[in-house]
Amino acid sequence: MSTEQGVSAENSSVPGGLRRTLIVSLGLHLLLLALALSGWQFHRQKPRPQVYQVNLLHKPVMRPQAGRPDAPTKPQKPAAKPAAPARPPQPAKPKAPPKPAEPKAKVPPPAKQPPKPLPPKPAAKPAPKPEPKAAPKAEPKPVVPPKPAPVTKAKEVAKPNIDQQYSQTQDAIAEMRRRQQNAATQESSSRQRIEELKRQLAEQAQRPLPTTAGVTAPVGQVGGSGDQIGVDMRAWIEEKLASNWILPDTYRDRGLRAEMRLRFSPQGALLSFNLIRSSGNAFFDDSVQRAVALLQQEGLPTPPERVLELTIAFDPEEML
Repeated sequence: MSTEQGVSAENSSVPGGLRRTLIVSLGLHLLLLALALSGWQFHRQKPRPQVYQVNLLHKPVMRPQAGRPDAPTKPQKPAAKPAAPARPPQPAKPKAPPKPAEPKAKVPPPAKQPPKPLPPKPAAKPAPKPEPKAAPKAEPKPVVPPKPAPVTKAKEVAKPNIDQQYSQTQDAIAEMRRRQQNAATQESSSRQRIEELKRQLAEQAQRPLPTTAGVTAPVGQVGGSGDQIGVDMRAWIEEKLASNWILPDTYRDRGLRAEMRLRFSPQGALLSFNLIRSSGNAFFDDSVQRAVALLQQEGLPTPPERVLELTIAFDPEEML
């Protein structure tokens, strides 16, 4: 009996040791796997700093004050003009007394002269009676036969072409109808366009602004210590280049990166730009140079008042 019990105890102790070894090994493997996964997630989900979008409506300055670059601009109320002082009432000028009318000299009427007496009329002499004369005998006039009246030919009146007039009238009516239809079509399309624009404006008015909603800070830069109202010059240039940069989506996930050296004059003109670090892709580098060329055409809205040199990194993951 003792021999059988020893053998059975010996057989039972071997599987128990292997089981413990397997459990410890499995636990170590699971622990290593959990550490590896947690490290990978920590690397992938690295917290990114809060980024404020620069509003290109604000002018760039060299010494921005503390504030937010995406703060809305507050319209400044025009200062009330001081009221003009009231003029003291001026005394009324006395009216000049009316001049007395000068008396008119009376002219005496002319004296009436007595009428002259008329001379006596001479007595009328009786007119002598004329002696009667013998009436001359009338000679008979020769009878002239009347001339026949010339026969006038009636002018031929041109007969109107009724078919031609009817055709012209129909053509004129068709032309008027066509013009009316064209005018109605243009008016309908104009109304539709106006309604579409009204709808788009209403949608834009109801759409909240993501960057400036609830912003109460003044226009400036986070951590700014200057005294000028505006955004940082470098941040404004990077945002402007990002808006000018046109890059297809297929080139955004390739890990491409290029660096440009920009040199501005004190008046804000872009004097020169050089590609100091190529991405290794010709199309990517050409898109970067096109974005900088657009900035060269416009220049800076605010002169930096000194020569400004910047190195801008074109990285799609950061700028686009």
